[in-house]
Amino acid sequence: MPDKRVFLKNSLTPAKAHQEVYKRLNAKATEELKNLLEQKHLYQSVSIDPSAFVAEIGDGVGPTESAKHDFMIWGGRDLVKEQFAFNLHLVPIPRDSSLPLPQLRITLPHASLYCRVCKRRETFTPVWFTDASNELLANTLAGVKKVTPPDGFQLFFLVYQCQRCIGTPEASARVNEFETSVHRI
Repeated sequence: MPDKRVFLKNSLTPAKAHQEVYKRLNAKATEELKNLLEQKHLYQSVSIDPSAFVAEIGDGVGPTESAKHDFMIWGGRDLVKEQFAFNLHLVPIPRDSSLPLPQLRITLPHASLYCRVCKRRETFTPVWFTDASNELLANTLAGVKKVTPPDGFQLFFLVYQCQRCIGTPEASARVNEFETSVHRI
């Protein structure tokens, strides 16, 4: 669950504010992906509004109005162009780490899905993933195919497997500007 602290006016540096937005978006995106996999029907979607996080945290950015203004511009213009990275498992990040990591991350959740072999809902675990939009971009750069996805578009192939029967893996997802949808295979 995201931290719901109330920030004192001008108490956050822009860098700390960015990290807080990423932390909340990451938790929300992971939660919504699990919700999408378990509760929604095929071809439905869930949306996350990053502007709500930016507005809430932006009130505490300082020490100057210029810093707050720049933070709000980042949240409205640049944040929606950033892409999510996926983790199969939680990745521990040391406090105050100076290691540059992708900021938007979804930890692939275990999900309770209907298994066609077991003929009931079972726990599925993520076993593999790839970002197909990066492959499209690589083909475009190599001159193989001219496909340029719009800003914020990502096409992921997420592979889940039933933990009861260890049967044929299934599932995939698409992310487009913080709206995620699932298509089973």
